[in-house]
This record gives sequence, structure tokens and C-alpha cells, in this order.
Amino acid sequence: MRTLEGYATTTLNHPRERVWQFIADPVRAVEFMAGIEELTPVELDAEGRVTVADVVGRLLMVPVTFRVGFDYSMPSKVSFGTVGRAISVRKIAGSFSLTDLPNGRTLLRYDIFGDLGPAGSLLLRGPVREQMLRFVLHDRIRELARIAHDELGPDPNRTIA
Repeated sequence: MRTLEGYATTTLNHPRERVWQFIADPVRAVEFMAGIEELTPVELDAEGRVTVADVVGRLLMVPVTFRVGFDYSMPSKVSFGTVGRAISVRKIAGSFSLTDLPNGRTLLRYDIFGDLGPAGSLLLRGPVREQMLRFVLHDRIRELARIAHDELGPDPNRTIA
């Protein structure tokens, strides 16, 4: 099987609007998306947001390059996907979605789909596939949550007795 897909979720103790400001900047992906070494904006929309970028990175130690497009559904979803013919992968698509929770908290969901082409069918078997999913999904959302917590500050709803 050459595709890799799944989702992971985490709860952030901040309102959706504050979390949106954090996830709506794709250039920051290099901070929490292991494997992405460079993300260079190619096109911006009227609000200055990245709509197309060139990505350079590594997938299972193999250099990859591709162009990715971004779509913003304010203030609850940032979607992304390969644009045109990817050099190293067939297709990558995904999104970060935000859902309001009680008490000013936000549910962050990260969805990913990747068609890694013929080489992926050789690499993504059995335990390697499961490790890759953990690395691509769960480890990344945990890292994003850690960085968001560091930047957005402590839980604003927490009371100190």
C-alpha cells in the first residue's frame, strides 16, 4: 500500500480565534512538521497569506520537493495539497480544523493523506507504516500543541487556589 492517511486530535486550552492565528501561517510549519526543511512562499492572497509555496524536505530519509497550495476557511480550517505535478510524491493533502469546545478551549484536528507513488508501496509496509503514521500524525500534532502552548501562554481558564 503506497498511501498513508489518518487523523489526530488534541485539545488546546485557548479560544479558536487565538489558535487560528497560529495555524493560519503555513511558513511556521517548519517548526512542527518534521521532515519539512524549507517552505518558501510563491504566491500570496490579498490578505498576505500564503496560497502557494515550494516545499523541500525529507520523507524516510529521501529528499522530497513539491509545490503545495493552501486554502483558508476562516476561522476554522486551513487545507493544503500538492499543486501540479509533484517531483517526489504523487499527492499530499490535508487540513488543520478547529472546533470550539466549552470553557474557551479548542479541538484541533489534523488530517493527512499521502500517495507516495511506487516507492511508497515498497517502504510503507507493516510496522514501518504504523511508525510513519505515528511520526507524521501524532508526533506532529503533539509538537504543534507544545509550540502553541508556549506561544499562547498558560491556560487562561485555569484558576490558582
